[in-house]
Amino acid sequence: MVRAFARYVIWLSAMLLFVTGTALADTTITFDGLADGTVINNQYAGVTLQCFVGGGGCPTGANVYARTEGVGFAFSGANVVSTEPLGIWPLQQDPATGAIEVLFSTPQSAASIEAMPFTLPEGFGTPGYSYLQAYSKSGSTFNFLGASYDSTLNQYSLLNVNTSQWASGTLIDALLIGQVEGGFPTAALFDNLCYSDVATGCNSGSGGPGPFPAPPPGTPGAPVTAPEPGTILLSGLGLAAFALKRACF
Repeated sequence: MVRAFARYVIWLSAMLLFVTGTALADTTITFDGLADGTVINNQYAGVTLQCFVGGGGCPTGANVYARTEGVGFAFSGANVVSTEPLGIWPLQQDPATGAIEVLFSTPQSAASIEAMPFTLPEGFGTPGYSYLQAYSKSGSTFNFLGASYDSTLNQYSLLNVNTSQWASGTLIDALLIGQVEGGFPTAALFDNLCYSDVATGCNSGSGGPGPFPAPPPGTPGAPVTAPEPGTILLSGLGLAAFALKRACF
């Protein structure tokens, strides 16, 4: 009886150690608890963040920010991560704002980010997609390993990369997080960066509340009050003239 109880205690201890070890393997950065506009390039131990020019530009050089939703919507916590400086709604990433580069001081086996693509208020068309790309580093050269993509609009989806996705088993030294536009302007919000030293880590996300809400009146990108019929006619003529001009050049 005593031996059976001892074996049970040993088994239970081993299971608790396994579960606890697995949980501790994941590190998640929520970007919360910081004032809106805080530069977070070197805010977190073991991780360096910077803006990467990928087909567009970086609004304020290399800076990356923790941004509080200025319109009062908390999608998955108070803050998101963005290369956009203060005063821009909705704090999005798109090709015009570059991408977020993540550099690890210690190579990782898995990583994830929650992404929510949406169509910009002035646009329509195909939605494009958000991406999370993984890289290894050899000297000063970064080598592409694999990526995760998603184009689901108006809700958060988990983008996950891990060492089981490529044959070499090479560890992750860096990430690139960004958005690719479709047929017309689209952007994305990013939150909850996770990284892990086990390949099965960082595989669960909060999902998304959706749908993406409209900004309040008076906010850049907000819908305007319905115009009078005469205004609609003039606007229609103006759009027609613009389309004709584009067709001629």
